[in-house]
Amino acid sequence: MTLYLHIGPPKTGTTYIQEMFVANLEVFRGPEFCYPVLGRDMTVHGRYPGHHGFSLAAEKYIGDEADPDLHSKWINILRNNKNVILSAEGMSGWSSLYIRKMQSIANDCNHGLVVVYFVREPNDLLYSQWKEEVKLGFGEELSEFLIKHLIDPKYSWRYNPIGDLLKFKFESPDFDYHIYLYDVLVRQGEDIFLAMARNSFGISDLSASGGGANESHTIEVIDSMLRFKEHLGEEHGALGGQVREAMYALQLKEMPDIYEIIERIYKENMPKRNILLSRDTYHHEMLEQEIASYDRLGKYLRTQVPENGIFPRDPLTLHYYDRRDVWANATVSNQLRRLADRLKPYLQSAAVAPEGWLAPLKESS
Repeated sequence: MTLYLHIGPPKTGTTYIQEMFVANLEVFRGPEFCYPVLGRDMTVHGRYPGHHGFSLAAEKYIGDEADPDLHSKWINILRNNKNVILSAEGMSGWSSLYIRKMQSIANDCNHGLVVVYFVREPNDLLYSQWKEEVKLGFGEELSEFLIKHLIDPKYSWRYNPIGDLLKFKFESPDFDYHIYLYDVLVRQGEDIFLAMARNSFGISDLSASGGGANESHTIEVIDSMLRFKEHLGEEHGALGGQVREAMYALQLKEMPDIYEIIERIYKENMPKRNILLSRDTYHHEMLEQEIASYDRLGKYLRTQVPENGIFPRDPLTLHYYDRRDVWANATVSNQLRRLADRLKPYLQSAAVAPEGWLAPLKESS
């Protein structure tokens, strides 16, 4: 019997994998394999596909001062199912206290513990994480973000794709680990969820398609979020993720084509800038050695290392727009300001949940 902790990390297809677990719930309802409802908080759009409630408030489920009802439900899930799967990228940031507590509870219920982890090329991962932070309301320009994390990659968790994994391994060396190589699977055209289901659970007859809870936006839309936050913040103060939430609300209520409009405004009037990042660096070489070496992480790999290596060798081009270019362009800046005015009613309206578009509601089951 096994407890599987799929801990991400962020931006390695975690939301897609969680959506596929939900799409295949007939297989994962238990008792052979259980992807529990517990810990998948409710939102204004329905229930999270991942166990973010569990990962971000672990003390309610497994801490010394855990909620008796939630703790009892969690114990019963372990006792009544042969294999249990939790999936939340937030678990990658767990402290040693929660790691050891989860291990203790699993062992008490006669479950071994397997950590499932995906490794992604660090430059691509860094770019993807910057875009995600913009969506969440952070206002750093790409150049600022890159400078901060590329000065010393060893100390940037975003630029070290195995940092969280090594933390888990250090805290609990007796865990088993299933490590997947995200870039290799993508290059081979293999679905990451199906690869995980086959190689970790021994299940090969599942379906995988769709998925869109964590929509991937173009660089034009990402830059517009930065500009809307900058412009609207002069009147409304710090907005956090409310800009994205208001854009979703405007799309649903009035402008279903808002994202297409934004893309057209930029592409017809603005030069796109590029940053070229090498992927054959010493940092990449050392990561590949750490991952592929059997004496280090290689024995845990569930993806075969191809002859041409784990990471792509060609340089990665990062696209972005310079804020000075945007505001200096009268056509673009005027149209963005007009769109910002359309967003204003949705920043504080009932169309957005009181604590945010994806604000967790009370766990009900």
